[in-house]
Amino acid sequence: MAETELKKQVRPMFEKNWKEHYQVDALEKLGYERKVCRKCNKPFWTNTNRDTCAESTCEERSFIGKKTKEFSYTQTWKEIEKFFESKGHTSIPRYPVIPRWRNDLYFTNASIIDFQPYVVNGEVKPPADPLIVPQTSIRFGDITNVGVTGTHYTTFVMFGQHAFNTDPKKPYWKNEALSLDFEYLTKVIGVKEKDLVFFEDVWEGGGYFGPSMEYYAHGVELGNCVFMQFQDLGNKQYDQLKRPIIDMGAGFERLAWYTNGTPTSYDVTFKDLLDYLKKYTKVKFDGKLLERFYKLSGELNIDEISDVDKKYNEISEKLGFDKKELLEKLSPVHALYAICDHTKTLLYTSTDGLLPSNSGGGYNLRILARRVLDLNKEFNFNLDFEKIFEIHVTSLKDFDPTLRNGLKTVIDVFREEEKKYIASKEKAVQKINAFSSSKKQLTTEDLVTLYKSDGITAEQIKEVYKDIEIPTDYFTKITLDNAQEKAKQENFLDKLLENENKEIIKALKNTEKLYYQGITEVTAKVIFSSKKFVILDKSVFYPQGGGQNYDHGTINGLYDVSEVYNYEGKILVVLDNSQKELNIGQNVICLVDRERQIQLRSQHSSTHLLNAAARKVLGNHIWQAGAFKDVSQAHLDVTHYRAITDEEINEIENQVNEWILEGIPINNYELSKDEAEKKYGFRLYQGGAIPGNVLRILEIQGIDVQACAGLHLTNTSQAGIFKIIKRTSVQDGVERIIFTTYKSALKYIKENENILNNSSQVLSVSRVELEKTIKNFFKEWKEQRKEIDSLRERIAEYETNNVIETSEKKVIAKFNLDSIEILKIFKKVGNVEKAKDKTIAIYNNNGNVFIYKGPDSKISIEEVKTELEEKMKRKIKGGGNILFQGKFI
Repeated sequence: MAETELKKQVRPMFEKNWKEHYQVDALEKLGYERKVCRKCNKPFWTNTNRDTCAESTCEERSFIGKKTKEFSYTQTWKEIEKFFESKGHTSIPRYPVIPRWRNDLYFTNASIIDFQPYVVNGEVKPPADPLIVPQTSIRFGDITNVGVTGTHYTTFVMFGQHAFNTDPKKPYWKNEALSLDFEYLTKVIGVKEKDLVFFEDVWEGGGYFGPSMEYYAHGVELGNCVFMQFQDLGNKQYDQLKRPIIDMGAGFERLAWYTNGTPTSYDVTFKDLLDYLKKYTKVKFDGKLLERFYKLSGELNIDEISDVDKKYNEISEKLGFDKKELLEKLSPVHALYAICDHTKTLLYTSTDGLLPSNSGGGYNLRILARRVLDLNKEFNFNLDFEKIFEIHVTSLKDFDPTLRNGLKTVIDVFREEEKKYIASKEKAVQKINAFSSSKKQLTTEDLVTLYKSDGITAEQIKEVYKDIEIPTDYFTKITLDNAQEKAKQENFLDKLLENENKEIIKALKNTEKLYYQGITEVTAKVIFSSKKFVILDKSVFYPQGGGQNYDHGTINGLYDVSEVYNYEGKILVVLDNSQKELNIGQNVICLVDRERQIQLRSQHSSTHLLNAAARKVLGNHIWQAGAFKDVSQAHLDVTHYRAITDEEINEIENQVNEWILEGIPINNYELSKDEAEKKYGFRLYQGGAIPGNVLRILEIQGIDVQACAGLHLTNTSQAGIFKIIKRTSVQDGVERIIFTTYKSALKYIKENENILNNSSQVLSVSRVELEKTIKNFFKEWKEQRKEIDSLRERIAEYETNNVIETSEKKVIAKFNLDSIEILKIFKKVGNVEKAKDKTIAIYNNNGNVFIYKGPDSKISIEEVKTELEEKMKRKIKGGGNILFQGKFI
């Protein structure tokens, strides 16, 4: 991967003090010595006389064609697990691939992410120490490499070996880690001692870093052991961690591959699926050619070389082919490998609750789905994707049985993605033509713009422009913004705290939070006062948070509380009508607007019920994607791959009301974070990550459990009634349900009754007859609309004849028609012989401009456009070669 700024800063420090950071007694006892590779000039450790490291750019993959243990994918994990458990490690299940315990990432991309930041910084106990975990990880930086290099994936399993050194009596550091890994690699995986090389490197991630030793044999990396010791503080400053941590991560697929010696790691990882695809597609897998190619393919890693085409030509020459001939033989194989990987990624993300969409992490999933569809079409595979997903689930049933839960969802999601993609194709051709009309050649940036603005893939562009080359960095560029880190959002407190001394506020004692105890009135002491807000030693006012709006109330019966926020444990109370600042040390009487608070409690508890009902009706893929609870109404955003139907909305609403009628107890209690995660899993984090080592748990018995710091009812019956107001799409893949409860629901129902009564009076019919009457009105309106449309068509036809019959070769006309009707005119004009030598411009009252150039016309579109701009004294923006479409600006 590319060198980060932090790595560049600290690498010289580690290299200068290599004895402190890389000299390990355990290796020296095994006869290892430090050498420098004559090819890449980097230091490595070996117990032989070799003069090159075993990194893939310095040594070909000579293990291909040779077997050590011939383990299956699942069996490889079972053997590793058995070894480490015998050495005192606890094996834990994988964490979700969507890291909802963190607010800064879309995807879990390494096993250490499971434990950052709270375990790593010592706030939370690890689930075990030491431990191993088969962590499914997702990365999008290498999409172009997938299928080509034999080792790259968008979804892979990182075998994580972690020691947090929580017990000072049982140290687990460099000697312990490297000794164990040497033993398992040689005894379990079957690497010969003389072939195992340790490569000096630096690793950083999540704000933590340290020197590392990478394990190589025969041109393939088999692990990377990070000696995590430092935390990055920014500005070239760093701090030593309280406890050093061993973070060994190994690409599990490569370990299984090494035991088999197959041409690629995909042949082991996707064995069952590839067996099916080979028979189904009849694609030829030339074993000897694949062995020869994939021994060298590590040199094609776009992260490490600048000219992929040049390297491809060199490899082709070594194999006795020209590049075009080699690609004809290998491209279908590369495509099938990529489809295996991409569909597996979609299966995992659908299982764990993230769906393709047009923003955030879902944006990258849509790229994968569309790439799969493009490859399927390009090579005429005609694949049965439902079967592909089923084979994934079946082949991994003993490795990860949770995938069975996501099978129905991923099949439904992929069908929807296919429908959307097909529907977008005609529009895509028009966009490509318009975009390229003023360009001689499309650049990488143009391709990226077309995808980001209109969802048009490079493969779709290639269908229109056959000779276009897709740049090797194309997928890296379109996924970069959404690959891992979420954009940091501006803190709503920044403006309130502007010009305030934050350090003084931070140093204050934390406010005692009385609102969780149901207390609505208290005498409190002012401990900070400014013109904008006060801070009290205790608060009955709930601050905005977790999507719930703040309480209102009064202080001393004189000051209205308009806003409330939590900053670093201090509750900031904004007063709406304060004439002067309250004095520090002054005792004040605080009174909450109880009716408002009960309404907000009801909205919040009902949000949890709604989430559970949506999951029950729509499927297990439902996750909260956002929420807000105000007094008059609230909304919940959920992940869903299509618009929720009216029938489903009714079913969800009925389910929530049933739970309200049942009178189910609602319990609030605290648990340590590690205990809560063990007991309830990561569905706890529906509302996002929660800092600290203690969680407030909201449990609606038998219905829903979440970590939630909001205010709630004590029984579902207190919500009274639940009413969905409407459904809308926030973005592709996210549905918003707007609802209300309690007294606000009664008010909403009463208002709707009044509307019905008034409508009945206006139409002079009873409420029973209202629907029938409205349908009759609508029918009459449609008939009148048809008549109007017919008249418009006759006018358009008349105007078309005028344009065609004129002897002028250049026509500029203004029509009182909309854009659709003008386009109909040009559709007819294009098929008329008399118009072939004309250039015709038509514009309308809305500022739309259309210019058609007949195939025999000598007058350019640009000439007519310029004349029209001069006539109207306005510029025209737009594009198109045969039919220009634009607008006055």
